[in-house]
Amino acid sequence: MTQVRATSMLVVVALMWLVLATPFTLVSILAVSGVRPASDADHLLVKTLAFVFMYANHSVNVVVYCVMELRFRTALRRMILCYGAGRQACDLCRTRPTTTRSRSGSIIMTTSLMSAAVR
Repeated sequence: MTQVRATSMLVVVALMWLVLATPFTLVSILAVSGVRPASDADHLLVKTLAFVFMYANHSVNVVVYCVMELRFRTALRRMILCYGAGRQACDLCRTRPTTTRSRSGSIIMTTSLMSAAVR
């Protein structure tokens, strides 16, 4: 199931790239071939709109990742909440070493996230 979601997300990203990057490529190819609108103002408008579509592709990718992938949403939320106000990690995300016992009975040192309930 995870592979299906990842594949569908990649297909959506690829299709969005194709749709949003094609106008700029076509305008560039047509301009080199000599096919242009009658006035320079019209050509500049068409070229600018195609450029906006191309740059919108980069912004839309983040939205597609957030909509289609839970792990990306979780990582993005943690990054924004922890490092949004400054460069220091918040108290909820600071790590602390803990010891746990494995099934065989040996002690294992692990690093876990502090939660609000631990405080």
